[in-house]
Amino acid sequence: MMARKYINRVKVYQSVAVSDTYGGSTTSISLVGESWCNVKTLSAQRVTDLGLNENTLVIEVNLRDRTDLDYSITDTQLKYKDVLYNVLRIEPINLEEKELKIIAATNQL
Repeated sequence: MMARKYINRVKVYQSVAVSDTYGGSTTSISLVGESWCNVKTLSAQRVTDLGLNENTLVIEVNLRDRTDLDYSITDTQLKYKDVLYNVLRIEPINLEEKELKIIAATNQL
């Protein structure tokens, strides 16, 4: 393994069901863990639709696959530099599946 291959720190959040005071439940995010990674910006764009501006920032996160963290597309969010990113795609980098490439996007710049 190369020294200093991963130089950025990312926080991993997952959606959990939390009971509210009215007898039901609501969805909230909770911190699952932190991981060292490499972050690369893929694209940043502004789309105007029906007079509304929507900013999108897409990043690529390369990190080591950890057994204590469950990466899932449906309920995992990454926090990097105080911005939450929704996971779009997860794929292994090598055949041993010890490294992952995560593509994530946000709606705020």
